[in-house]
Amino acid sequence: MKFNPRLPKTCLHEDCQLFRQCLTRRYEMTYTVKQYGWIRDLPDHRDHLYAAPTTALAALPHMVDLRPHCPPVYDQGQLGSCTANGIAGAIQFDRMKQKLTPAFEPSRLFIYYNERVIEHTVDSDSGAMIRHGIKSVAEQGDCPEKEWPYDIEKFAVKPPAACYKDASVMFS
Repeated sequence: MKFNPRLPKTCLHEDCQLFRQCLTRRYEMTYTVKQYGWIRDLPDHRDHLYAAPTTALAALPHMVDLRPHCPPVYDQGQLGSCTANGIAGAIQFDRMKQKLTPAFEPSRLFIYYNERVIEHTVDSDSGAMIRHGIKSVAEQGDCPEKEWPYDIEKFAVKPPAACYKDASVMFS
């Protein structure tokens, strides 16, 4: 990576693709830009930035490696379902951390469909906001991946009623 001093130090573009282009020109990097489906959350007056108290930070270890306790990384393939994949991984990690049984692999396609219901974009592979994915899981839960498997051809198909029933039971 070679630094190009003629370009500005910061990029003010809101669009991530333009930011990547500026960064690429500044450091003369080459890589493939992929669109994974994340949509920036809209501002919400209830959002707060968290800052841990300094005393709590001082008590933390210098380094922690949680990888041995994490589920395998999901492959979203060519579907813009990154928020659903991330949320499913977080659910699975949290359940493993709490030693909850049964072992549960959340349905990523169920989350992706329902976050797009909130956004009124069910018929398109349009990505989603993390806030809407979390909201959908908080309100109705998630069914097991075995029940509604990650088949990207079915991204616009509504999951069966049994999935919604099982989702509410799993998260009650």
